[in-house]
Amino acid sequence: MGYMELISGGNKKHDLKMFAISTCGWCKKTRALLDELDVEYRLYEMDRLEGKEREEAESELKDYNPKMNVPTLVIDDGEKVIVGYEVEEIRELFETGDMAEMLRNVKENAEENGYYVCPDEDLLNTLIEGLVDNKERYGYASCPCRSASGVPKRDVDIICPCGYRVPDIEEYGQCYCGLFVSKEVRENPSKLGSIPERRPDNLIESALEAREKREKSELDKEELETEVRRGLSN
Repeated sequence: MGYMELISGGNKKHDLKMFAISTCGWCKKTRALLDELDVEYRLYEMDRLEGKEREEAESELKDYNPKMNVPTLVIDDGEKVIVGYEVEEIRELFETGDMAEMLRNVKENAEENGYYVCPDEDLLNTLIEGLVDNKERYGYASCPCRSASGVPKRDVDIICPCGYRVPDIEEYGQCYCGLFVSKEVRENPSKLGSIPERRPDNLIESALEAREKREKSELDKEELETEVRRGLSN
């Protein structure tokens, strides 16, 4: 392959150049993330360029990032430059659809209330995905780490941000699922972990009962519709 390679993808939200070194672990992780997001970009592997090509690439990289460390992502001819493996920034720029919208909403809510989002990038992505799934399933984004009933009035206290976020962050530095954290946890991610459930047992039990009733009602409806279809086909 050529050492300035066009990596094709369906995601063309932004014009992107990536300056990398072929043996760099963080460069490989960044490439894997871009591939996951199906981003199209131009890849410059600096250690594989030679002669005039290398001089031109190094000169261009230096214009955007004087330290010339990698990975460096140049977006829309330098309107934005990302240096290093910055998962949050990359996802925010290139994610499309429901995941991107949910992440934006969560970050805005955190900033407005003086909190931060989960510093563990993999966990953050999993939690955002869970919120999107729950919104599609129930019609509202219930906490991804709690069992929802599917009945809004039974789940109002666990719709994100849940009703226990403030006391949990005050006591433990994070909410129950770890989506929202304090400045201390943001700066020291090793403090992130599981915390006790603050939701009262009676609310958990009533939510479970409501879910069982809802599921039974849906099953009865399906069985009735099946019987009607059978009757019409006879």
